[in-house]
Formats: sequence, C-alpha cells, structure tokens
Amino acid sequence: MPNLTQRFLEKLKAGDVRVTVYDSSTAGFAVRVEPAGGRMTFCWYRKIHGSPRFRSIGEVGTMTLADARAEADKLNAISSAWKAGRYQGPDPFQKERKLPVTRSTVPTFQELLDAYVRDHVRVKAPTSPEHAEKIERAAKVATWMASKYFPTWSNRAIDSITIDDLLTVKHALGAKHHSANRCVEYIKALFNWSNAAPDGKVNFWPVSNPAKQVALHDEAPRTVFLESDELARFNDALKNEPSADLRDFLILALATGARRGNILGMRWANIAWEREAWVVPFAKNGRSYEVQLTRPALTVLRRRRDLAAEDSTFVFPGIGATGHLINVNKLWHVFRTRAKLQHIRLHSLRHTAASYLAQSGASLQVIGAALGHASLGSTEVYSHLISQTVRDAREASERKMLESVKSAKARQKKALASRRARPALTA
Repeated sequence: MPNLTQRFLEKLKAGDVRVTVYDSSTAGFAVRVEPAGGRMTFCWYRKIHGSPRFRSIGEVGTMTLADARAEADKLNAISSAWKAGRYQGPDPFQKERKLPVTRSTVPTFQELLDAYVRDHVRVKAPTSPEHAEKIERAAKVATWMASKYFPTWSNRAIDSITIDDLLTVKHALGAKHHSANRCVEYIKALFNWSNAAPDGKVNFWPVSNPAKQVALHDEAPRTVFLESDELARFNDALKNEPSADLRDFLILALATGARRGNILGMRWANIAWEREAWVVPFAKNGRSYEVQLTRPALTVLRRRRDLAAEDSTFVFPGIGATGHLINVNKLWHVFRTRAKLQHIRLHSLRHTAASYLAQSGASLQVIGAALGHASLGSTEVYSHLISQTVRDAREASERKMLESVKSAKARQKKALASRRARPALTA
C-alpha cells in the first residue's frame, strides 16, 4: 500500500479495469482510476460499526491532494468520535432523505425527475464502492432517458402529460419495441413513485399516471447463443487470446454457464476439489447453488491454483477494493471483434451453455439447476430447444421401432423357411 503523493498520482496510468489505490498514511483514503479515459477521483472507504461506508471526495485535477486528504481526515474524525461515544445517537454517515418541499404550483417533469433521482435512486446508502457505482449509474440512466426520449417534456407541468403524449413517443420508435417498452416502464416508475404515500405522506405530487393503461409490445426473449460455426470461431480466437485472465474467464463462462459477477468473484474456498464442484454462494436470486465442474473448467482452475499465492482468496485476484477483477469488458470487446462475434454479449455465453444442455436432451429442471434458477419460469425460454430434442428422440424411436419390426419379420421368414426345408420324419 503506497503513500499517495503528487508524484505518485502523476505516474498512475489507466489499465483494462478500474483500479482503487489506498493511501498508507490516511485510513480509508484512496484514489480511483477508471479504465476508460483514465479519469481519477479521490474517495474514502471504511467499514464502520459493521457496515461499509463510501464517500466520493473529488476529482484529481479539480481538487488538490492536500484538500482531498483533509476531507478524508474529517471523515475519520467523525468516525472516531462516533466510536468513542459507543455508536450512540444518529448515524453520522447515513444520508438523510430530503422530504418534498410543500408548494402550491404543479411541478414540472424536470422537477419530478430531479426529486426521483435525489430522493429515490440516491437515497440508499452504498455498502461498497461497487454499490456506490451502481447507484450513480442508475441516476445517470434516469437522466439520460429523459433527455433522449422526452426532451420536450422538461418544462411541462406533470399534470398536463397525458396518455396521448406517451403514445406519441412510443409510436415514434416504430419497430424498436425494446426501446418503446423501456420508455413506458420508465414513465410508469416515475409517476408511481410520485404518487406513492408511505406513512400517509405523498412522495412528491399526486398526479395521474399517463403510462397506467399503455400496453407493452410483445418481446421475444433475449436468448442469443453461439451457433456451431460461431462456436468454432470462438474457440479459434480463444487459442490465440494473449490475456490469460480473459481466456480463463471465457472458458469458465462457457463451461459453467455462471454469471459474469459470480465467476470474477469466485473464491478458492468455494471449490470442492474432491467432488469437482463449485458452490456459488450469492447468485442473483440470493440463493446458493452448485456447479459441477467439467474437465475444461477443472484444467483452468488447477492451473490457476498452482500459480496462485498460498494465501490467495480469489481465482481472479485484482488490486481494487474488492480484491478481485471487476470486469473484462475492454478485453472482451477486442476478442469478439477479432472473432467476428460483435452481436454476442458476455451473457450470451450463459445462454450458450444452457442451449446446448437443452439440445443434448436435458430437462428444464436440470437446466434450471445448472444455471441456479429459483423457478422454472426463467428456464422456459429454452423449452423450444428441448421440444426439438424431444422431436428428434421421437423420430429416432420410430426408426428404432421400424428396424425392430423389420428384424422380427426377417427372423420369422427365416424360421418359416427353415421349417419348410426340414426333412419329413419317416416311421
């Protein structure tokens, strides 16, 4: 852990993943370097009274190192004072929710959006740097949606926005059904939040929801997976992939069908070598499940275990706050371009693993267990592949029956001929 100095900051370079470097002299003080563009920000992160606390302090270049360190010192002083008081009284790190200001005029759509981002999206205290990043991303998406699809609504009173206004936006998107549906869901969420009244107090403003009766387009489930020729290109590109981390990640993704975050956060402690299994502790649905490790996956894991330090925690260690790699997006973009698979996403590898399970005759229950699905509803998207497998099996069964009947008739014909050729017994 280095001592952050101006000279050290000037030498920091952006890499393929986001990096967080902690200061050796000021507890919790750190600088974060983003992979895209090399943007650097000062931040503070500590676990206090059993809960992780994160604060963004300022951007390097617009704020001096001394001022940023002074802000970190203030946060540490607040933490020390709270600890000295045995954590009595209100949590000084809990962000206080701002109540809507009482007003007599109907607010505008922009004011609704600002309140929604401030009092709903950002109100939950982040539990980790990754969580803080997720909250900020959600806030940016909410603002981006408004500017891209509803720019003329900005200064309109929210009670003047009608179902016809929303239908105009929906119809203007034409065949872009996915975007149209997201717009309807976005407006529905905004106005639902505005109307909600926890403890009898309206969140923002009572107003009719223009999206309440707007129907969504039918959307085909997104189940893009690697077809046989695409899988061949994928494997060829994999052989020439220079990054060991990306190569091993992609092999594990295809072999296990696990989600990206689970693979990057894989711990050695969760590998059951005797049973050749991996226990995924925190899946998307909050439940753990077990993945049976096949030969390609075991080959990767055994090699990485041999190369890892004895006290290593993660299969894909990193130098950030989490201790493991966060993403491989930049490397993946280069890889899929080289393999001419630009339409394939990382999540498509999960669909690929499930799709070939279905085509091999696995039931929906087996596929759901392999993917860690909590219910069959999420797995039914692969039912059409199973149906084709069942059809193939039925046709094979019919061919087998015909062959059996043909063989039986041949045996009968042979037996009859044998009886006819047998000489008659004489007295």
